[in-house]
Amino acid sequence: MQYIEFKTKLQDYLIFNQDQIKLVFPDFDQHRLKDWQKKNYIKKLCKGFYYFTDLEINDIVKYNFANQIYEPSYISLERVLSLHALIPETVFGITSVTTRKSRNIYTDCGSFIYRTIKPDLFFGYTVETINQVKYKIASIEKAVLDYFYLNAYLNSIQAIKDVRFDSELFFEIIDQKKFNSYLSRFNSKALERRIKTLRRSSYDA
Repeated sequence: MQYIEFKTKLQDYLIFNQDQIKLVFPDFDQHRLKDWQKKNYIKKLCKGFYYFTDLEINDIVKYNFANQIYEPSYISLERVLSLHALIPETVFGITSVTTRKSRNIYTDCGSFIYRTIKPDLFFGYTVETINQVKYKIASIEKAVLDYFYLNAYLNSIQAIKDVRFDSELFFEIIDQKKFNSYLSRFNSKALERRIKTLRRSSYDA
């Protein structure tokens, strides 16, 4: 098989795995992947996933990668908090939640961090499209609930201040009705107590 034919048939994939290759080329010789890596035609992102070396890697592309290499998942937690300026630090890894086992995947394109939530809490995200790249990302309301649900130590005003969470800004910009609705779906008294503490911290900001 010629590389040009391979790339032409798979050019719509940002990343591709062996199962996707087999759908297009049922008799594909897997050894070609190693040959094309040596020639720098393709790169291995992580186990089982590859991308073309001429792909421009940016954060939006990484979000798509994050969704695909560990499914089901959506971008949430610190990454979304940082995007909305709720925490001051730049978040270098792509943080997501998943219904699968928590896992960190380290690649040449960066770190992909996944934390487990229950299947019935897998909601509150949208599918965004930027420059024809699609990715799933939590709303600000859901990302904060995910964050406080998974970080049990955020149970005091001091703990919230220590992570420099901007609670005042948060309650200014959220959809309060959506936030309360999402909170009730967690059905967690511990989370409700943490959110009450978060509200109190906004008064002390």
